Amino acid sequence: GPAMAAAAPGASVGDQAKPPTPQTGDEDVPITRLQMLEYLNARAWWGSASKSLCFTCVLWIWFVVLMYMRANIAASFKVHHALTHFVEAGIIAYPTSSEASVSVKNPLPVSCRCSCRSHDSG
Repeated sequence: GPAMAAAAPGASVGDQAKPPTPQTGDEDVPITRLQMLEYLNARAWWGSASKSLCFTCVLWIWFVVLMYMRANIAASFKVHHALTHFVEAGIIAYPTSSEASVSVKNPLPVSCRCSCRSHDSG
């Protein structure tokens, strides 16, 4: 019939029934059912994983924005600066609550007496 008229003049009937296949070099390796199932499973997993990844990224961005808004960085810096200034200025305990004797700092340094005695006699 019509299929015979469209075929090449020297082609056999068996050659006419085969559809043309692309030449990829892997015509001899058949794809097994297990390989197809693994491929379909991986394809489904990538679809759900991409949706989960987008949702997770949105949550992380929202978390960072909230932490930045609620961090009060300027107030934290002021508190840190005030505490370090208080500690560096010197913490003095009340004399009634500590057993240490109160010592007053002299503005002038005290001269060394042990070396001066031997120096004065000679």
